[in-house]
Amino acid sequence: MRPETRYAKSGDVNIAYQVIGEGPFDLVVVPGWISNVDFAWEDPFYGDWVRGLAAFSRVILFDKRGTGLSDRDVGDSTLEERMDDLRAVLEAAGSERAAVMGFSEGGPLSMLFAATYPERVRALILYATFARASEAPDYPEGIEVRKKVELLRSRLENAWGQGTTLELLAPGLTHIPRAREFMGRYERMCVSPRAGRAHLGWLLEIDVRPVARTLQLPTLVVHRTDDALIRVELGRALAREIPGARYVELGGDGIRVNAINADQIETPLFLRFVKERAAMRGVSVEDQLEAYRRRNVMGVSLIPAETVADIAALLASDRFRFTTGDIITVDGGLPEAFPR
Repeated sequence: MRPETRYAKSGDVNIAYQVIGEGPFDLVVVPGWISNVDFAWEDPFYGDWVRGLAAFSRVILFDKRGTGLSDRDVGDSTLEERMDDLRAVLEAAGSERAAVMGFSEGGPLSMLFAATYPERVRALILYATFARASEAPDYPEGIEVRKKVELLRSRLENAWGQGTTLELLAPGLTHIPRAREFMGRYERMCVSPRAGRAHLGWLLEIDVRPVARTLQLPTLVVHRTDDALIRVELGRALAREIPGARYVELGGDGIRVNAINADQIETPLFLRFVKERAAMRGVSVEDQLEAYRRRNVMGVSLIPAETVADIAALLASDRFRFTTGDIITVDGGLPEAFPR
């Protein structure tokens, strides 16, 4: 079942948001350049990913101003205004403190929010993002962002709504006609060509490197080696800017977040499953739990998950350097599912 879409008021702008899950802490997902919190559920992979997060947290999703179901006719907006949209969403959702997960253009916004409201952010997860979006004498990596922005601008002017951004966002899916069709619909549902061009204009002005250097909280930076839209050099540069940040580089070129299966986090749902399985096998609940602990890759239980960063950092630590680094099966119920 999809969560209900509600609206938060940020000044005179209406910001669409959703809440799913009842976990012990809040996790707000800050989207990239464009999004649509309602239409995204048409993608079953998206639904699986969000429900996975909701297994151990209360997940808050939203569309930034000018995109998706939020007010579209907002004109030019600053990073600070979009940051205030995040604050308004958290207040509307009744969240006093949350882990913040930022993607792409949502990464700089997440860092700015964490620096401005440190008491409201318990951890940062930054995926496929950057600190600066254009080149500088001390930041040659920025030239790659500018090139991709110009490419996106061309797509907006000449082929928007036809799914051509799939080549940049998930090149491994370009051979699937339904994937291109879906991406075309997603483009149309997220933003109009004119609004998209306006967003790209101010994106090139982003530079949160001074902000990143002041961050003092658990931070995980994740990037794919062959990311076609935001080159991996940008993720590496970002991790160097943030004191104490953990950097994890994944293989492949897709934009999908690594699967962090929540089965071994002992949520009420998981414990109910364990009780049922123990009854079927005629063993005690503790014996069944111990069997899972012995057989899963982690070999430990997380009770409770303190932050999303804790979970992701554990999965990405040196303890798991022998895995593929693509998808880590946490439950370990099936030996054939173990990473080799």
